[in-house]
Amino acid sequence: MVYPLRSRITSLPRKIALVGHNPDLSNLTAVRNSDHCDVILNILDIFTLKSNLNFLNFSKILRSKANLQTYNKNSSPDSFTLPHHDFDLDHPDFDFDHYVLLYYVNNSDGDTFLFDDDLNIIKRITPKKGRFLFFNGNILHASSNPLQFEKRIVLNINLSKTSKKTHGKKETRF
Repeated sequence: MVYPLRSRITSLPRKIALVGHNPDLSNLTAVRNSDHCDVILNILDIFTLKSNLNFLNFSKILRSKANLQTYNKNSSPDSFTLPHHDFDLDHPDFDFDHYVLLYYVNNSDGDTFLFDDDLNIIKRITPKKGRFLFFNGNILHASSNPLQFEKRIVLNINLSKTSKKTHGKKETRF
């Protein structure tokens, strides 16, 4: 299923440098018993080999999707999309810890931003082909459009590990 282009909300505190209308394209990729699911499982295997995490400890893949963002002439090096969590953390159906694994498909300058609860930038990661970024899903994050490249392609995989939240703990691995 391909989701239509969408625009970002721009009503945030003034310290946030958002791109005005920032279209992107997302495509859900993990459908059980599909070729796309095999790709996601292969990426998890590669990440397991490169990291000290064993994905057998994760109970399930909650969602995986491919994100495509293109050059946007209205962007600047310090602008980004709306900071967000991939799931509504207050929704009763998501009362469990979850993690985000980003896999950068291509080299690009559309950085990923991680924020604290006060929307201060705590980390900025530049996409490099083959790079992984793994962090707790409780961390606010945002993407940005490339300025020097035509496109930014990222696979976003959301995983769950436990059935209960560990409130307040925010671990980040790079």
